[in-house]
Amino acid sequence: MRGLDTSAELGRIDKTAARVRLALSFAGVALGLAVISLSVVFTSLLPEQIVHEPGSWVPMGLSLLTLAVCVLLTHATRTYVARHHLPMLVPEVERSVGLRRGELAGALELSPDRPVESRSLARFGRQLVADKLAGHEDWELLPETLSKVGKRISWAGLLFMLALGGLAVAAMRSPARTLAAATALGQPWATAFPPPPPRIRIAPGDTAVLRGQRLEVRTIAPMRDSVILVWQPVGEPIATARLAVE
Repeated sequence: MRGLDTSAELGRIDKTAARVRLALSFAGVALGLAVISLSVVFTSLLPEQIVHEPGSWVPMGLSLLTLAVCVLLTHATRTYVARHHLPMLVPEVERSVGLRRGELAGALELSPDRPVESRSLARFGRQLVADKLAGHEDWELLPETLSKVGKRISWAGLLFMLALGGLAVAAMRSPARTLAAATALGQPWATAFPPPPPRIRIAPGDTAVLRGQRLEVRTIAPMRDSVILVWQPVGEPIATARLAVE
């Protein structure tokens, strides 16, 4: 086997490991999107007065919980991906193709660019390892790893499809409510810390009315569902009444 073929054969392991890491990264992204989708669906199923009432902390709590789960998933994905770099996979490849322990690691270290005492001996050792690798397909080099990774990717894909399907069903059944839930989760501070409503305007304002006469009071109270009217006739106690705002 020529030098270029030897390097390509040995580099096949690193390329396979890189594809595994890429697939695991995509699986992590899919799980994160699944968590976000499920959070939107769950929020859309809650009573609207709990989610969208000004001052409600429910969207903030759900948003922080979703963010925390996504952060944990990101950390777990990065940790798991880091376990699939070439040096950590070399022992499995050696077992799979019948190499002695350390034989593949030594061949990888004896790259053509590194200075060695006997370049021809190093080339011969690399060729022997490459010849053994050449008789195996990519999946045969890392059978245990690919089996475990395949199962994890399958589960991640299944959860992603279920969550995305649930979100699609919720959006079709109640698009406005689903959009409102997504907005509440995306901007939870808008619900938890709403701006103060506009000032209440009362007409006719300061005025005098004779006892027994009728006084019509007009109240303009934007962004309120009711107001409390307080009055006190001369010589009588203070009276109050809650009035609904139309």
